[in-house]
Amino acid sequence: MNHKYFLLFLGVALIITSSGCATLQKPTNETLASLPIITYGDQIPVGKDYILHFPAGKPILTSVSIKGTVFAQEAEDTLEVILKKDIYAYQRWISYDNNTWIDGDDAIDFMLEIKIPGYKHPKPGIIAVQMNNK
Repeated sequence: MNHKYFLLFLGVALIITSSGCATLQKPTNETLASLPIITYGDQIPVGKDYILHFPAGKPILTSVSIKGTVFAQEAEDTLEVILKKDIYAYQRWISYDNNTWIDGDDAIDFMLEIKIPGYKHPKPGIIAVQMNNK
């Protein structure tokens, strides 16, 4: 599967975490050291903070679907991608080593393009994500 689909998933996750009501102030090293590290795909602790670990080399699955009553034929697929290096995520903060933490916006450039076939785009639809390390 294509790497860009994982980037779509991770980008959306970073946008969601950075747009929440999380503080803009960087958490202390003591706070981060006290949090459990949960590997992506494992059960997360309910109602508690944690660090989410996306391990390098481990497949990450993302479901993609186009459905609705307007379609005679719907589409659905599961895409698999693999990271080049570990990523740890806590709210809007990310780390590549679980020691040095930076704002996700300062770590990764993110671009999302969605074009639906129609009058202004009379071509095949596009769902594209581009994520690059800064």
